[in-house]
Amino acid sequence: MNEKVFKDPIHGYISIPSSYCEYILDTPLMQRLRNIIQTSMRVLYPSAHHDRFSHTLGTYHLGSIAFHHLLKNIEEKYPRLCKDIIKNHIKYRHSFLIACLLHDCAHSPFSHTLEHFYKFNDLPNDLKNEMSKRDINFSEDYKFCKPKQHELMSALMVVKIFSSVFENIFKNECDINLIVRCIIGCPHRIKENFTFEFENAIISLLNSNAIDVDKLDYIMRDTLTSGFNNMSIDIHRLLSALTLIKLESESFVLGFKKNALSVIQNVITARNYLYEWIYCHHKVVYEKDLLIKSIEAVENREENKGLITCFFSKDMFEIGKEFNNYYFFMPTDGDLLYMLKKYYNEIPEIKELFSRKHKKSLWKSFAEYDMDFKLKTDATRRNIKDQAFEILIDKFKLLEEDFVILDAKADVKEINKNEVFIEIDKGCFSFENIFEQNRVKSFDFFYVYLNKEFYDKKNEIIKYFNKVN
Repeated sequence: MNEKVFKDPIHGYISIPSSYCEYILDTPLMQRLRNIIQTSMRVLYPSAHHDRFSHTLGTYHLGSIAFHHLLKNIEEKYPRLCKDIIKNHIKYRHSFLIACLLHDCAHSPFSHTLEHFYKFNDLPNDLKNEMSKRDINFSEDYKFCKPKQHELMSALMVVKIFSSVFENIFKNECDINLIVRCIIGCPHRIKENFTFEFENAIISLLNSNAIDVDKLDYIMRDTLTSGFNNMSIDIHRLLSALTLIKLESESFVLGFKKNALSVIQNVITARNYLYEWIYCHHKVVYEKDLLIKSIEAVENREENKGLITCFFSKDMFEIGKEFNNYYFFMPTDGDLLYMLKKYYNEIPEIKELFSRKHKKSLWKSFAEYDMDFKLKTDATRRNIKDQAFEILIDKFKLLEEDFVILDAKADVKEINKNEVFIEIDKGCFSFENIFEQNRVKSFDFFYVYLNKEFYDKKNEIIKYFNKVN
């Protein structure tokens, strides 16, 4: 098989079949990912310039390793049951790895920061209709999964743009229905046989609530590009331990051999570290809000009614569209920044966005927030947040433009029961049961940002906040 090799700072050399490159990676839809930033943390770490394209390559690479070990381990463990899987392993491998490449193909500009602008309640129906046009089975299972907007959009684009490629180029060597299931995280609800359970395993290997190759790549990539000292993850030890585990119910689920236990704990710790100290950093939260407010301010101008709806429309991935002297096609971060620059001297948020002369936060992390209000209950802290606006205006005589109050949430992950299974000797245990004492909860808090000339009032303001009951 002819392959092309990519040099990656995270995983080393990544080899991808030339046919994947020609018919998938080298298309406009995939090349636009080079201009979609992976995260919003660049304001904090200037070297974090990684994009969705490099993340796509990394997810593919980890997926290739994971699939190899999973197939090898179940062939050794269940030789009789997996005969059909081994017979059709090429189709399964192609389907899974193509899904890894295409899982983010329709991600919005600036990634998750602006994903909420994809306001398409009809996406599930669109996906169903497009699959029906091509005689692709639309399972009732899709009605029970809850994919993110960018996952639905990506699945829709896969069907509309690549279905002919799968049929004519890869012929019977991939299953578009399985590709879609992997992208939106839709397992078979009725597991008729071992084959269906294997398919569910590879679906969760790309899109799950706990550990999958998508999450593993962004944890490693975001850690390295930030330069932050995070938990080390022995990726090969983890992926080589992948297997199918038989439950008491006689069904099979994706799980890990016991030698991966310590690595699983490291994955969860590393992910939580990113959410607590990077994604929830006061500068990152502020920058995201500033970008959103800038976009909303542009759309609120009379001449721009419908501009953002047009920019984030489904049509932009297939056909170009003009709007007020703008031409949009395959929208990227750069298109959006170009549009904002027109109003640099007219919209304060845009001027601040490009200058980086930001307001300063009264506290800079949940730890400081917790220390400032250590004697307060959660209910009282919410009262402080609810009254902060009036306090700053009435008590401290600030104007609305002098401060910003923003919610923050460190989306700390806990492994829930029956999400990750570990095979220990002849038994099977839920990871949550083993480490139940270490379970953590996500925590909500808020930031208060002041113009720099008022920052000397920091201690006085916090002291007054503490008077709220």
